[in-house]
Amino acid sequence: MDSDIIDVAKVAITSDTNSTFGITQETITLPMNCTTSSHKTCCICSANMERNSRTVSAEDRDLIFLKKNILIPEGARCCSQHLDDDRLTKNAVDKVGPFSIQSKRFSSSDVQLLISRWQILFEQQKRFDFDNPLSLSDDEYQILTSLTKVQFEDLASYLFNSNIRNSSNRSIRTALAILLCKLRLGLSLNILAVLFQLPDKKAVSRSLKTVRAALMARFVPSNLGFNHITRQEIIDQHTSTMARRLMCDAESNTAIVVIDGTYLYIQFLQRNNLKKSSSKWHAIDHIDIIDEFPILSEDEIVSNITLGTFQLKRARSYVEENASTTDLTGSVNYTIHRCQEFPDIIRVPTQSVHVSRAQYHPIIRFTREEILDWWCDCTAGNCVIGCCSHIASAICFLSFERWQTQSSPKPSGTFINFVANAAAQQ
Repeated sequence: MDSDIIDVAKVAITSDTNSTFGITQETITLPMNCTTSSHKTCCICSANMERNSRTVSAEDRDLIFLKKNILIPEGARCCSQHLDDDRLTKNAVDKVGPFSIQSKRFSSSDVQLLISRWQILFEQQKRFDFDNPLSLSDDEYQILTSLTKVQFEDLASYLFNSNIRNSSNRSIRTALAILLCKLRLGLSLNILAVLFQLPDKKAVSRSLKTVRAALMARFVPSNLGFNHITRQEIIDQHTSTMARRLMCDAESNTAIVVIDGTYLYIQFLQRNNLKKSSSKWHAIDHIDIIDEFPILSEDEIVSNITLGTFQLKRARSYVEENASTTDLTGSVNYTIHRCQEFPDIIRVPTQSVHVSRAQYHPIIRFTREEILDWWCDCTAGNCVIGCCSHIASAICFLSFERWQTQSSPKPSGTFINFVANAAAQQ
């Protein structure tokens, strides 16, 4: 038999009379593209099924009839591998094809029921429907959430046993998709409300808060941190041969852990309200901490802090600006702020060279032996490698320049002297 899908044609309309009630009901006979309906043959792939067969749901039968003009008879069964959460997978829907062309008789009530079902399907259509595995492809999942379908379902499984529940506005999967889209695309709450058809941005905010709390309680302890993995698993599964050669002379029983502490110090400042509160700082002269600050050479500063010389080229001008002099070995008025709660933390207000009204506050934590941490509120202050020029200027002055016995002539000092001599001659 020709398996090509046909268009609806050759319609026969008759009238049947219900003998009991005397009600006349019109019927219509249509040639339909039909699949098999045997309990032993899969209606999707036509394979013989001995066990583990499943009945195709009414929702999937309506969807395939609407999309592909193929009728799956009621009660038709398929292989269990074609189903995911009791719904046909996208690959299964793509495989569905007509087995035969059969004349099907529909009453007027059947037609009304089909129209009602199609209306329901239309009303249930969403812009981004993460509850229906057929609505989005795997590529679309990755574009929106950065996860594949399988990865998304795996992450969602952590939420099904959590406190989060389906609501009238969104399902658990939709709530997770909103969070992932927010992280992936950085969209505003108003835009997310439009895309996911939520009432307003407050509903989006509540959804984000709920999902975040659920992931922190269920997903994070099982996948992040030192508690979810043993030392031996780190050695066996997460340590490469090259890392062993570089870090531990190829010893096989050594665990190697690389930790990124970029944002640890920022969180410390936020928790203690040190970034915005001025009441926690008091102004002192640099002489008051000169004996507590570590002494470093230029090579140590370049090798361990700036990781380059660019910052040092700018650092001198910042120091001279703050000290109002080019002779940094003499009497210098260099004011710094010391933290009252944490005496090992200082900040040095530094004027921006690009914006006259902008002032930055490089913050440094130190001991007598070394510089521990640093942070600056400028654009480059949170760089992963090295530090910005504002931090470099404070460290260079306190740990190096102040201990020099001879003044180092710089071009900026020569220019200032020319201006001073010209003013004196006038």
